[in-house]
Amino acid sequence: MKYLYLFKIDSLTAVLGLIAGAAASFIAPVQPFLIMAFALIVCDLYTGVIAAKYRKQVIHSKGIGRSIEKMTLYIIAILLAELFRTTFLHTSGIGMIEEFPIVYIVSVTISIRELKSNYENIQAVTGTNVYGGIREKIQAILEIFKTPKP
Repeated sequence: MKYLYLFKIDSLTAVLGLIAGAAASFIAPVQPFLIMAFALIVCDLYTGVIAAKYRKQVIHSKGIGRSIEKMTLYIIAILLAELFRTTFLHTSGIGMIEEFPIVYIVSVTISIRELKSNYENIQAVTGTNVYGGIREKIQAILEIFKTPKP
């Protein structure tokens, strides 16, 4: 009986629980995108440090600060896209608009930028142009659609 005070819920606890639940339900649909952005930025930071060491450049805390800034801004961009979707698109009642993938577009844009940065850092160390190879393959695939059919 002496431990019942642990289960006492006051109004502050209830409000905090409500806020935490609302935030979790808002973030849950975009969690994979947030994780992807975080992972790409961490990889970019790592490959950037390795590339800087390879080029014999001095590594400053400014670079780490830029990575933290990028991470914060990318998370804000993804969350704002989800807020826009839930506010204006999800409740529109127009099926085509409700399905508009704004969060995907924002996340893919961020991912392509960070992938390119990672591949540039890898190229600086290894000399392998991974991004160029991918770009050539994509262009070859797009050429198939441009070629007139007989």
